[in-house]
Amino acid sequence: MTKPEPDQDKLAVGTRDGEHSPTVMGADRRFTLAGALIVLSVALGMLLIWRTSSSLLIIFAGILFASFLDA
Repeated sequence: MTKPEPDQDKLAVGTRDGEHSPTVMGADRRFTLAGALIVLSVALGMLLIWRTSSSLLIIFAGILFASFLDA
């Protein structure tokens, strides 16, 4: 019988607890970056809504007033 060769990329299930493969460490960085981008986009969206709220309220009030006059 031949002995199985060790996994060169350390992607096998039998890795030691202290060892981390590069793909796992890169995945942690990607999740951190994705979380930061999500938080940034939500904050930017809330900023845009806050800055345009006055003009949106005027437009909504105008549409509401027009519907009252039409009725």
